[in-house]
Amino acid sequence: MVKHSVLTPVLAAVLGVTVVGSGVGYYFTRNSTDNNDKAKSDTSIKNVADNINNTLDTAKKAVNGELDFAYDASVKVSFGQGFTDTVGMEISPITATTSTKQKGQNTAVDVALAYNDQTLCSLNAVYARDSKDVYAKIPELSDAYIKYNVDSVKDMMGTELSTMGVDLDSLTAEATDTTQFDTEAFEKSLDGYAEAFKGALPEAKDGGNVTGTIDDIEYEYTTKTYTITGADASKAVSAVLEKAKTDETLKAYFDETLKSVYETQLGTTDDSITYESMIQQIIDQFNSEDISSDTESIDFDLYYNSADEFVGFDVKAPDGEVGEYKLITANNDTVAAVDMMLYVSDTEKMTIYGSAKTENDATNGSFALNFTASDSAVEGTLKLTDLKENGDAFSGTIRTDVNVTSSDTAVSGWVELKSNSSDDALDLSYEIGMNGQAFVTVAVKGNKTEASDITIPTDGTIYDGTDETQMNEYLSSCNTTAFT
Repeated sequence: MVKHSVLTPVLAAVLGVTVVGSGVGYYFTRNSTDNNDKAKSDTSIKNVADNINNTLDTAKKAVNGELDFAYDASVKVSFGQGFTDTVGMEISPITATTSTKQKGQNTAVDVALAYNDQTLCSLNAVYARDSKDVYAKIPELSDAYIKYNVDSVKDMMGTELSTMGVDLDSLTAEATDTTQFDTEAFEKSLDGYAEAFKGALPEAKDGGNVTGTIDDIEYEYTTKTYTITGADASKAVSAVLEKAKTDETLKAYFDETLKSVYETQLGTTDDSITYESMIQQIIDQFNSEDISSDTESIDFDLYYNSADEFVGFDVKAPDGEVGEYKLITANNDTVAAVDMMLYVSDTEKMTIYGSAKTENDATNGSFALNFTASDSAVEGTLKLTDLKENGDAFSGTIRTDVNVTSSDTAVSGWVELKSNSSDDALDLSYEIGMNGQAFVTVAVKGNKTEASDITIPTDGTIYDGTDETQMNEYLSSCNTTAFT
């Protein structure tokens, strides 16, 4: 094994800053300007990845009735033989449908829940934005509407909570004042962190070219070799952390979010805890005597393509010790390939290998993961089949298969996402299986519709949901016998 005193700072510096900061973590979606790149196509791997996220986000909002246009959606959950065998009984499909529309200042949502295609209950709700009134009706119980005014409900809740010493306005302010980490600003500063890191290291030596293939994707990269000690790594990490002290993005995130979390863990509020003092504590740890005075060295190679973009690395244990961590990527608009190997010993190692290509506007590929430990093993495969852009949506199949074995057990399973969606229609299915049998399948369908006029309930019986007497009257009028 690699000595802890050397490996810890080196990997923290090399992988945490140089690798991630240079974009290897985004190998699946990054663009390359390598001179050997193939001709760009209208469909790129990055675009397909974006469309997958768009489609899943639309599906979530459709099922929750959160889309800001007219939309009908349904989600159907079916239980396979594997689930039946596990629970000892057969459960019929459960379906939920939503119909959402917004027009003018009004919004209407209809929701229905069915078991084995038989409707159990439904809900009709209308929201008038100008008056902040919500009307809700459960037809199976009553033809009457229950009316809530948003401001009245807030006042009522505030009164109740104040009797318990809770300030609702403060809670609301805290809930709505959520700090968003400025990812874009931080990404722009990563080059500066990488430069600070490299500037504190001994000068790299130019190595020879490294060539190879991942599947049938050829690559040729130049090599820069670093030889560093624990002391060198300590200086490099300290340089990065000193730069972080003045990073306003990180400081703001700490002051507005992380500081309270840290104080909660300590069980106390301490004004002396500042962003700068936290960074300094980490610097002091890396400057501890056992690291800053460590003279044992290791070599690591960094790989660059013809556009001088960072594309991989190779870190080996010192002479006489065992261990290696190697990663090579080959990427452009139409290709994403990775070859990774983490070798700890003959009984502990992990590899990730595979590629995806976009040809004729379709992305196909597979990535294999293999992990072995002393008494267990994991084999996994991610397969992409005919992924295509359909407007802002996607079609195709993404499937993950996993096999886990140990000295006395063996388990296999899969997760499969299929889509035939378009800009105007959702068509998704999500299946989970284990040991050769399907367990659960979730199907989501939806389509845009024309938003008709929305009528605010005025006729019939309307009960004030904040009035206890009226609510008791509503409950007494409900047809609970027919409902059950």
